[in-house]
Amino acid sequence: MRLRKPGAHAALGRLTGRFTPAWEQTATARAVVGRVPPPYLLLAALVVAQAGWLTVWFSRGWYGNDDFSFLAQAMHQPMSWHYLTANSAGHLFPGFRLLFWLVARVTHLDYAASVVLRLALQAVATVLLYRLLLALAGAWRPALAITAVYAISPVILPGTMYLSAALNLLPAQVCILLAFLGAVRHARTGSHWASLRAGLGLVAAALFGEKAALDAGPVSSNAMAGPASNAVFS
Repeated sequence: MRLRKPGAHAALGRLTGRFTPAWEQTATARAVVGRVPPPYLLLAALVVAQAGWLTVWFSRGWYGNDDFSFLAQAMHQPMSWHYLTANSAGHLFPGFRLLFWLVARVTHLDYAASVVLRLALQAVATVLLYRLLLALAGAWRPALAITAVYAISPVILPGTMYLSAALNLLPAQVCILLAFLGAVRHARTGSHWASLRAGLGLVAAALFGEKAALDAGPVSSNAMAGPASNAVFS
């Protein structure tokens, strides 16, 4: 009986789907992993770890008094300019009220859905923070290290534990980080699209509270001021 060569056997196995040598499986897996930059693998693991420990805490909680108040308003009022601009403890945040209206109408008090939403917003904020730090530092290791400190810090828990706080703070964080990224890119390249993105980010942040835009505005404006700021971000 004539034996086939290992190469021919492997080729036949790939065609029939019956045989794949172990060494070939290992080589294929290494090739797939090798195409993904290590920083992004570590960042993905960091985001998953952050979602894990936040889920543990969220699973022990429930809606708070403020959550029920805003959910009741959203459930019993139609979408209108009056609803969006209603006074909320002396603050104007139509973006926050719009999100609450959508959450109330879509989830119908499903607490698990609110947890998924909060985890998703927090994950976006974490990734954007890493991108901003990477743009400023120019090296992924310090950027990832600082992002890790943020991701596992208990300081983020008060802003995410309750739905009302999360829908106010997390979208504002996302918008501010997008504004900062646009400001840094504009300072380095002079891109008008980047400056527009920074401006839109600030406007969007203001929809979730005037304080967000007031805090982020001076930083973004200084970054886009001109040649002096380019030296800072170079």
